[in-house]
Amino acid sequence: MPDTPSGLHAHIFVSWLHPFKEQKLVVVGNEKMAVFDDTLPWEDKLLLYPHKIRWENNMPVPDKAAPGRVDVPQSEPLKIECVHFLDCVANGAAPVTDGREGLRVLKILKSAQATLDNPRMEISTQATKAESSKGRYFAHETAVIDDGVEIGAGTKIWHFSHILGDTRIGENCNIGQNVVVGPSVSVGANCKIQNNVSVYKGVTLEDGVFCGPSMVFTNIYNPGPRSGRWIRCGRRWLSGGRRWGPTAPSFAA
Repeated sequence: MPDTPSGLHAHIFVSWLHPFKEQKLVVVGNEKMAVFDDTLPWEDKLLLYPHKIRWENNMPVPDKAAPGRVDVPQSEPLKIECVHFLDCVANGAAPVTDGREGLRVLKILKSAQATLDNPRMEISTQATKAESSKGRYFAHETAVIDDGVEIGAGTKIWHFSHILGDTRIGENCNIGQNVVVGPSVSVGANCKIQNNVSVYKGVTLEDGVFCGPSMVFTNIYNPGPRSGRWIRCGRRWLSGGRRWGPTAPSFAA
């Protein structure tokens, strides 16, 4: 059962082999309970149960009441979804469920699967340090940002880029598409790293460094397939204002 910042808990039960078809969502609150059952007729799909618990002689006593119907205009859900999508395309409105919402759902499912694989594992869905600073910088929904990453305000990280752990990126940087940065890399402020650049462990870029498309920073003296040779890396330090052209290799020093 994943932990949430608000203290709420959720139970998800999914089975292809269950003998009864159920598409039900139950939300339990302090005053009432909402039950959505998609298998019922439209007027009974969403019901509010005003059930409560009262205490008598230090014993809980359930106080149940008949459910009340919630008046919801009848319509086709798929049609509403399509109309909303067209409205977002035409007017630039933010969708109710965008890619970030889908990513949050996937994180919940991943956490649930992790608890199934290892019931003793503690799983938290709370925001990581990098996620909690979202809003200060922009990261495309396809970008991957590991835990332990610091990103400065005004920085932009574009499609399919990966920022690995223990990496610091300064303010107002532009990280292009399909870029790999890290782990343990330091990027100063106002840097521009264009598409397909690889900035590996041991590299420090000072303020104002420009990296052209597809250039690579190596992190070993003698590249080879043998496992473990990456530990023979040196530090590579680029001073502020330096410019490196497209596909230029930079070797560990």
